[in-house]
This record gives sequence, C-alpha cells and structure tokens, in this order.
Amino acid sequence: MSRVMPKRASKAAAAPTTKAASRAAVNPRSASNSSSAAKPASYDVHPSVAMVQDWVATLPERTGRSLAQWLELVRKHGPSTAPARRDWLKREHGLGTNAAGWLAARAEGKGLEDGDPQAYLAAAAKHVEAMFAGSKAGLRPLYGALLRLGRAQGKDVRVCPC
Repeated sequence: MSRVMPKRASKAAAAPTTKAASRAAVNPRSASNSSSAAKPASYDVHPSVAMVQDWVATLPERTGRSLAQWLELVRKHGPSTAPARRDWLKREHGLGTNAAGWLAARAEGKGLEDGDPQAYLAAAAKHVEAMFAGSKAGLRPLYGALLRLGRAQGKDVRVCPC
C-alpha cells in the first residue's frame, strides 16, 4: 500500500548519516533509484529511513555495541530462529521489543532497506509492481491517476510505498 504523507521535519531527518540520506533529507525526490540516476524517483524516501539511520548511529552509546557487533553476537551466540533470537535479545540483553525484533530480522538479512534510501526506493518500486501484478493490473491506471492527484496537492506531499 502507498501512503501519501505531508512532509514533517524530524530530528533524525536533520542529521542523516549517508550522502544519499543527506540528499533524501533535503529533497526526497532527488534520491533516485538505480535504474536511472538522472531521473527523479517516482516515490519518496519514508521518514522512517532517517529514524533507523539515527537509531543505528546511536546504538553504541545506548547499548555499548555497534550494529555490526550486535549482529555478530546474535549470529554466533543467539538461537537459530528469528522469534527465539528476539526473545533471547529481550531476556538476556534487556532490549525492547522493537529493537530486538529488528536486530533478529537484520541478522537474517531482512530489513536492509530500512536504513538505506536507495534500497528503500528500489523496494518501494518492487512493492508497487507486485501490488498490481496479475488480476490487479487493471487498477494500475487508477493508481497512477491518484498518485498524480496526490502530487498535485503541493510540494509538501510525499508518496512512500511500504
């Protein structure tokens, strides 16, 4: 599903951690997908990407471990399944539900688009394509019209499929 959201300033968006995130934070439409660097992306980077970047950047000061250290610990010493890893991280390391779940999934290679604007935009385009595959292909023109209508409401409109 696509969300059309007004832009909001956030602490995380004010301090992006990568060049791509900097471009996306200043002008989300300037972050292009890998298929065409000259053409602006059809979609915008979701604000949660900057939030995840901030979370990863502050992980060492909050937990004493970097993301790489957490992932190594989970892979070497944690249980084998994501649900068991999540519970283990909560129980043995005092992490909250969201942090434990995110680390458990990330240790399995999932959620890589969460903190990378380019990966997010690539995944967003794939999600939309999948949404209109097969019997729903006939709805694509309606989606396109709604997308154009939403964008026409102003420069502060973001389209963030997730």
